[in-house]
Formats: sequence, C-alpha cells, structure tokens
Amino acid sequence: VSENTGKQKKYMTPEEVAEYLNISVHTIKKWASEQRIPVSKLNGKHNRFIKEDIDKWVRANGKRVIR
Repeated sequence: VSENTGKQKKYMTPEEVAEYLNISVHTIKKWASEQRIPVSKLNGKHNRFIKEDIDKWVRANGKRVIR
C-alpha cells in the first residue's frame, strides 16, 4: 500500500486489493471494469484503489463481497 503523508489518499494496486480482500486479481479487475468496486484512474489509465473507499465499500456490502 502506498502511504502518503498528511491528508493524501492511500492508494492500492489491484494486486494489493486482491490480497487485502483475499479475492483473485482477475475478480478485482473485473469488478473495477464493471464499476462494482470503487476505483480511480491514476494518470488517466492505471486502476488504483483508495484504501479508505475500499474499507467503506466492504462495510457497506458485508458478506456479499466475499464469495
């Protein structure tokens, strides 16, 4: 996880999110393309995930996330 100082966001790669949620990288990338998981585009092309947004998403979706 890329952590920045101050109030900047903590960005995660698809691989980091997959490991964090114990879900395959393929699933994370698929969900991102389907906009089923909060994702940002870094430099307009690379998927990056904000850890705080992922944590909120998991809390909101509960057990439905892990299948």
